[in-house]
Amino acid sequence: MLVVGENSFIGSHFLTRMRSLGYPTPDTTSRQTLDLCNVPQRLGAYDVVYIFAAMTRFIDCEDNPLAYRVNVDAPIAIAEATKPAKIIFMSSEAVERGLHTSYGTMKAHAELGLRPYNSVIVRLSKVDKSNVDDCCTFLLGLMNEPRGLYHWPKQT
Repeated sequence: MLVVGENSFIGSHFLTRMRSLGYPTPDTTSRQTLDLCNVPQRLGAYDVVYIFAAMTRFIDCEDNPLAYRVNVDAPIAIAEATKPAKIIFMSSEAVERGLHTSYGTMKAHAELGLRPYNSVIVRLSKVDKSNVDDCCTFLLGLMNEPRGLYHWPKQT
């Protein structure tokens, strides 16, 4: 398993949750170990790759010329470079509710680019300190689920 974005808010909590539940420690990347604007052609073969890394602040997505490369090109390049059995990609409810924003558009483009792979797309909503552990438990369970679109929290 590979976790991309180990220092992100959800990524760091995800790794802590994995350890607390007794999962083996996965390979990880951070901004210091993987340049998302220059993903190598080979990252190794993994059974599952979780992608947490992204530019998530709406203003960064509007103003930073690297945002598209990080939020769209990088996840697709990671999928190509790892050839995993499964990609688990953290998307956002902004695809449904904020498609008029650059952030929402970028997440939608990344989802489309990941479709040729065995991808699990997770549209996250309102993850904060009070519910991040529950979210991470949900995300761990997705490694055993079929490809498709999932929402957290689950929509009724």
